[in-house]
Order: sequence, then C-alpha cells, then structure tokens
Amino acid sequence: MPFPSGALILFFTLFAVWMALCGSVSPDFALAGVCVAFLIARVSWRPFFGRYIRFSPGAFSRRLFALVSFVPYFLFAMVKASWDVALQAFRPELSISPGTFIYKTSPSSKGSIVALANAVTLTPGTLTVDITHDRRSLLVHALIMEDGEEALRDEVRKLEVGIAGFTE
Repeated sequence: MPFPSGALILFFTLFAVWMALCGSVSPDFALAGVCVAFLIARVSWRPFFGRYIRFSPGAFSRRLFALVSFVPYFLFAMVKASWDVALQAFRPELSISPGTFIYKTSPSSKGSIVALANAVTLTPGTLTVDITHDRRSLLVHALIMEDGEEALRDEVRKLEVGIAGFTE
C-alpha cells in the first residue's frame, strides 16, 4: 500500500511537533522522531482519515484551522472540568450527583466517533462507558449532573462540533 500524500503531510507535521517538543536537535532524537511519526502516520491514516479525506490543499487548510482552533477550546474545557472536580473533592460534604445519559452522535466516520469518545473521557468528571454497535450513541457517565442532562449534552455537542470540523 503506498504512503498517501495526506499521510505524508501528517508525518511531517508529527515530526515537526516531535522536534519542537523534545528540545534537542541531536541525531538520536531526530531518528526516534522519524520512527514514531512514521509509525503513527502509517497506522492512523486509514482508520481515521483515509476513506473520508481526499487530499487537497484547501481542505487540508480548513481542517488544520479547525484543529488549531479546537485545541484551546478543549484545553479550556479540561481546565474548567478539572476545577469543578477539584472543588467537589475538597468540599467537606460530598455533593456529587453521578448519573449516566445516552448521547446520540451525528459524525459518520469511525475516527470522529472515537475522537469524541476519547475527548469526553479525557474531560475530568465524565467517562464514555460504551459506544453502541451501530456507532450512533455514546453512553456517558458524569460525576456531577446537578446542572441537568441537557447542560451536559450541550457540552458534548460542542466537543462533537469541534471534532467534526477537522475529521469530516
């Protein structure tokens, strides 16, 4: 199977991020970065992007912009949820209201549904318990449901819209 042009761009992007984060330009770090970036690009391209993305510079730019704009939103959501969970943990009285709800997804690709499930799980206080067999619903457990199920659905919907921007 040839290495698609979009996967090549993913490889170079991952390698650039690797080099920026490692803080060293030594040949050992560069070789490790090439190996890791190639492996990730090769393994993740087809299941996440291959069947749905035909490479074009315009679409790539749009998806890249959507990804870059989603990351700060997601980091802010994680910090906000971490703060809420920390406040609950340090209160003398335990005032949590755990519960589960079913969230109907609209993304069509497996990659976007998995990314949504992982984003929900990475946000403190929430956990994706199950993805239905038809991949149309997520069973989500929330630690604090005092604001209501609809408020949590709206938060998951915002994550879904952000993820759909760069995966579909």
